[in-house]
Amino acid sequence: MIGDIWGIKRPFEVAFCSFLIGTAYVWLALPHIPSESVSGNTKPGVKGVGGFFAPLKVLAPQRVVLQSGLMVKHFGVMILCAGVFLGVVSKITDPP
Repeated sequence: MIGDIWGIKRPFEVAFCSFLIGTAYVWLALPHIPSESVSGNTKPGVKGVGGFFAPLKVLAPQRVVLQSGLMVKHFGVMILCAGVFLGVVSKITDPP
């Protein structure tokens, strides 16, 4: 819409100006946090293939304690990710 009115270069200029304004805002408004206080890693990270697939642990079923005291497994995150994956795959394979 901006490009239709003011030319093809204007959207890029608007995006660049928005980036500069956002950078200036973050630089001026956010407090400085020293990196030493944030990086409290005392244990070494997993290396190799295990470290590559470590974020997939989020998909593992979680154990939840119900109000009655019964412990059950919750598969919500796994089902949500599977649904998103199948939705993307079905959109890719959808005939035009």
